[in-house]
Amino acid sequence: MLDGYHGGQTLPTPSAIDFTPGELLGSVSGGLGLRRFLEAAGHTLVVTSDKEGPDSEFDRELPDADAVIPQPVWPAYLSAERIARAPRLKLALTAGIGSDHVDPDAAVKAGITVAEETYSNSISVAEHTVTQILALARNFLPSHDDARNGGFDTRRLPAEVEAEPGSTGR
Repeated sequence: MLDGYHGGQTLPTPSAIDFTPGELLGSVSGGLGLRRFLEAAGHTLVVTSDKEGPDSEFDRELPDADAVIPQPVWPAYLSAERIARAPRLKLALTAGIGSDHVDPDAAVKAGITVAEETYSNSISVAEHTVTQILALARNFLPSHDDARNGGFDTRRLPAEVEAEPGSTGR
């Protein structure tokens, strides 16, 4: 459990939750968990996965947007052309880590703040990376299936199994 962020910043301390437990918040249907908060403050929130091409919902809404919150895994790219069509845009806040989907020179020229939700998923990213390394190094998925089905000696390296005559590499 974290006590605080690096540098002494404290963690959020909500007194209540404003969502239904089990609800998928970081999605289109969940409104990124921001709908009630922003609409209560008088803002309009548009959440979409339609962000490819000039007729996309993202491109239709962009000229009126004050802020965009793209996700890093499947982002809405803010190219110089899109930024030029967004005269009100003041903030591009990545819901996660990374901002390579924003043209930095165009953002600076337009006076757009480009920010990241630092620490928001850094533990998950580290866990995912370690899992990916293990999956590649240890042939994890096929080995897991074999072990679950009563086969595969988990004490042996995949290279030792592959060297056996008639081995399928698992």
